[in-house]
Amino acid sequence: MNNKPRYIEVDLGDVIIFYDSRFPPDLETGTQEFPTVNRVAVVVDDAKALFIGCNKFGLKRVEVFSLGLPVMEGQNITILKSSFGESNGLIVNFFLSAQNDPNVFEAGLKALHAGNLPLLLGGHLFPEEPIYLSDEEYLTAWHNLKSCLLPFDSIFTRDNESKLSRFIAWSTHGPWSHVAQHVSDGRIWESVTSGVREASIDVYKGRRFRVAIYRHIQLLDEPMTAQRAAEIVSSHPFRPNSYNYVQAARYGLKSFFGDHSHALVPNSMIYQGIYVPIAQA
Repeated sequence: MNNKPRYIEVDLGDVIIFYDSRFPPDLETGTQEFPTVNRVAVVVDDAKALFIGCNKFGLKRVEVFSLGLPVMEGQNITILKSSFGESNGLIVNFFLSAQNDPNVFEAGLKALHAGNLPLLLGGHLFPEEPIYLSDEEYLTAWHNLKSCLLPFDSIFTRDNESKLSRFIAWSTHGPWSHVAQHVSDGRIWESVTSGVREASIDVYKGRRFRVAIYRHIQLLDEPMTAQRAAEIVSSHPFRPNSYNYVQAARYGLKSFFGDHSHALVPNSMIYQGIYVPIAQA
């Protein structure tokens, strides 16, 4: 019998799926058998891969999976080879830049799983805030943004002159405090404090607002029709004549503490890794 230890052979950008005994399943709530894997790591250089773990207080953090250690007998490790070719380096840069932010790192893993390559290649979960030296530069960006609109695009906004808007964005770990849905021809549907309204996207025209278009990854190749977009937004469960402050506060608090799984706060939607930034102004 050959008792020599075997070592992991990987390349940049490969994904390692493995079992970490520090994170056993909840046997009281789960019915599945003990899992063989429960962690996902991305190879970022010759010596290590990075994955989401947690500290002794249960808070998420990015940890290192050492590639120099031998694989122990019975240890479950699966390697998924990267298929992105020359893009591997840019993808790795995304994860390296997120080493100090486990929520962004986790969003990158979700994007990788969803095949959201444009988000990973962009290098940032959120686009850098634009700076305009003149009104003409801003207007050019605004007209470009409007020209990119397609049915069911998500319109993310922040009112820079509103302390509340800026606080919501900051406390939920991103640049956005509000989201609207584009139907067609520049008409948007959104839930505001007075209830649900339909308006022109031009209500957010002006340098006091930061505005961005995001598109769901599934709509990049197969855009939605205006009729279907209208059907979806008209059937939305939000209150027609009032605003759900309780829900907004509840999920805003969850986002503040790093739980973005609900996707019911604008920034938490982006943390799902399934939206692609298209344009901003």
